[in-house]
Amino acid sequence: VIIGVLVAVVAVSISTWTAYDIYYKSKPTPPALSISEASRAYLQSDVDYVGMKLDYYLNGERVERVILSVYTIKNTGGKAIVPSDFHSQLMVQAVNSLTLIGVNMLRALPEGLTVKFKKQPAQAFSMEPVLLNPGDEITIGLLIDARQSSSVNLFEGPLVSWTARIKDVSE
Repeated sequence: VIIGVLVAVVAVSISTWTAYDIYYKSKPTPPALSISEASRAYLQSDVDYVGMKLDYYLNGERVERVILSVYTIKNTGGKAIVPSDFHSQLMVQAVNSLTLIGVNMLRALPEGLTVKFKKQPAQAFSMEPVLLNPGDEITIGLLIDARQSSSVNLFEGPLVSWTARIKDVSE
C-alpha cells in the first residue's frame, strides 16, 4: 500500500510538472521594442582634422553646433510587431532647445529591411510602420542642431524623446 501511494504521488507530481512546463514554455513572450542610444558625437566646425577644417551648412546657413546621435531600434520580444499593431507611428522629437534636423537609416538587420521617415510639425520625424520580427534591428542617425542650446549639457541626458503606441508593447 505504501509503495502504491508513493508511485501515485510521484506519477501525479511528474504529470503536474510536465503540464506546467509545457504550458509556460509554449506560451509566447509578448513583443517588446527597445530603443537605445549607441553613440553621440559633437560635430564642431573649425576643428583641425589632420590639416582639414570641416564646416557644416543647413539650407545654406553655416551651423556650428551639430550633434550626430546614433540609435538602435530592436524587437527584443518573442513575437513579431506587424504594421497594423502600430496605433500611432513611432515619433522622435528633440528636447529642450535642440532642433532635430534630419534622420537617416544607417543599417538594418536583416538586410533588405527598409524604413521610411517623414518630417512632422514641431521638428519631429515619424517612422512609417514596418514589420519587425523578433531580433530585427534598425540603426538610425539623427542630426541635431544645438545652436540655441548653449546652456544644455550635450553629453548628459537625452537629446530626443521617442513616442509610439503599439499593440501589446508596454513602455
